[in-house]
Amino acid sequence: MIYITGDMHGEYDRFLQDEAIKSLTIGDHLVVTGDFGFVNSNENTITRVVENNILDKLEQMPFTILFVDGVNENFRSLNIYPVELWHGGKVHRIRKNIFHLMRGQVFIIDGKKIFAMGGALSDRISDLNKSENEKYEDIDSLPTKKELDEGWENLRMNDFSVDIILTHTPTAAAITSQWHMIKNPNGGAILPFLDKLIDHVTYKAWYFGLFHMDIYKGNEQSPLGKYCAEKKMHPVWFKVIPIKY
Repeated sequence: MIYITGDMHGEYDRFLQDEAIKSLTIGDHLVVTGDFGFVNSNENTITRVVENNILDKLEQMPFTILFVDGVNENFRSLNIYPVELWHGGKVHRIRKNIFHLMRGQVFIIDGKKIFAMGGALSDRISDLNKSENEKYEDIDSLPTKKELDEGWENLRMNDFSVDIILTHTPTAAAITSQWHMIKNPNGGAILPFLDKLIDHVTYKAWYFGLFHMDIYKGNEQSPLGKYCAEKKMHPVWFKVIPIKY
């Protein structure tokens, strides 16, 4: 079975303390919607030793761990891992049961067709310093044009129909619904891509992690709640949500 959760930022205790995660077993898949945070060190330091030790412990877990990249990954370290084909799409294999779902790929997992598109514009980069026509190709946290084009072609090959969409970033409308002071969020090319996706792709549910917010009762009448209900989008963070359809 597939389970979805939000940003982890390298918090190993979540694997030890979360009852839902502790209950996962062989055949289950835990998907993290960005900012996985367990692949950060790329130097032979004590930090790298500690990180490898944690990854070794995660490798002993009986279930499979999957993640799309967020904004706070160490992309230099992540891209060192070899690219493989896994369940129909490209991945970085971190350990035998830990995979980075690469941008723009379609996977068949537990009978579900899943489109993955990680990436986001870092909030540490001032939009005021970006001209309207400036390219974002040099920002590792954002998908390149090649990745976006490959993603669209993969969707076309699947008749623009999937079961699940996994991203870190939601659409521009979701961002402005949550953060009302942002009238024109600037996310490079990823936001136009996601806006195009939501208008052209058939899907059953879309999960994203950017907001550090779980699905909860009581937000149905908020601007974000209404938008997400209409678009079948779900912000996730600490909750572990089973995919039941």
